[in-house]
Amino acid sequence: MAFQPTTNGARVILRWSQGTMLWSNHLWFTHPDFDASDQAELAEAIYEITDPGYIHLLQPATIWERVEVIDEREQGAEMRMYGDASRNGGHLGERLPPLLAVVVTLTTQKRGRAYRGRVYLSGLSEEELVHGVWSSTQMTAAEDFIAAIELAAENLGWTFGVRSGQLDGVLRPAAIITPVTGREVRSSVPGTQRRRSRRP
Repeated sequence: MAFQPTTNGARVILRWSQGTMLWSNHLWFTHPDFDASDQAELAEAIYEITDPGYIHLLQPATIWERVEVIDEREQGAEMRMYGDASRNGGHLGERLPPLLAVVVTLTTQKRGRAYRGRVYLSGLSEEELVHGVWSSTQMTAAEDFIAAIELAAENLGWTFGVRSGQLDGVLRPAAIITPVTGREVRSSVPGTQRRRSRRP
């Protein structure tokens, strides 16, 4: 697929591992006229967030490896990363496959699928599944985790958003990012997303 620039946009990738299984979450942020130092600060701020909720509830074998911030304004632009694979879960129990996730829905002030997003958070233990659904503790922790990331970025002048590369099936000249106004786990049923894991 041909590269599509994103107006004032940076892609933030959260890299996770569970033994030999690797997966990631991709989030989008905007900042006018940002540079590589802004990207480095953002990567560090997100990785260093204080989040005893979601991180603690991860299965101990789940490791948050690092955060990557990629300049998506033009092809071949700067990338910065931060993290030393030192953050891992503390909730005992058998690990669940990364395919099973708590789904956080992101909403904006605009209508339509182009202005909504989803974040699939994985790496949890079986103890968080009660009769086949997520516990209310886990659902709240997932929402709080995304909110903590948003706040860390906001404190550095970044705006968390949903990226849209096309509208009504038509590719935009440049993708846009619409600010997120709400985040919610709308269902306690585990969600699945294809390609949640890849080989190293």
